[in-house]
Amino acid sequence: DFFDGKIVDIDCIDSSLYVSTESTLYTAEVNDSYLSQPSSWTSVYTSDILGMVSGSGAHYIIERSSVSHLDGGLVTNYFDIEIDTLVGAMIYEDDIYLLDEDKILGYNDQTLIFSDILEVSSTYTGFDFFDDRIYASIENYGIAIIDLDLSSKEIYSPNTLLKNTYSAIEVS
Repeated sequence: DFFDGKIVDIDCIDSSLYVSTESTLYTAEVNDSYLSQPSSWTSVYTSDILGMVSGSGAHYIIERSSVSHLDGGLVTNYFDIEIDTLVGAMIYEDDIYLLDEDKILGYNDQTLIFSDILEVSSTYTGFDFFDDRIYASIENYGIAIIDLDLSSKEIYSPNTLLKNTYSAIEVS
């Protein structure tokens, strides 16, 4: 119990294990026999950390006001953002996508390329990509399907107020 604060993310990158708390990024070697000992862990970065995302050989730390690049244990500021709550983060086709409770943001090489604001009085709870579409779950509401090529969005809600099931969604 030597990590400060709540653990927000754990990532394994090459032979290193990274543990992110709300304020500190720690690292240790994956094969270290003493991972339960504080002496095995090194603090490599301190900030207001919301999480991490990795993909396409790149690794990033998501903070409330910026995205930082993690390379070989070294952290450098990559670009500035404004996000309140990180619900999820993914790299899709080399672009970084961040899911907040009320918006989805997409960045390509430090430039905002996609932004979607939730238009219903609810919150996003998760998302994934398939065939150039974002599938995002909306708490107590349904599923948003956003076509990245057509820049269009459809929200699918359950059939009735009494039955919380879907019969109109088919992904093939």
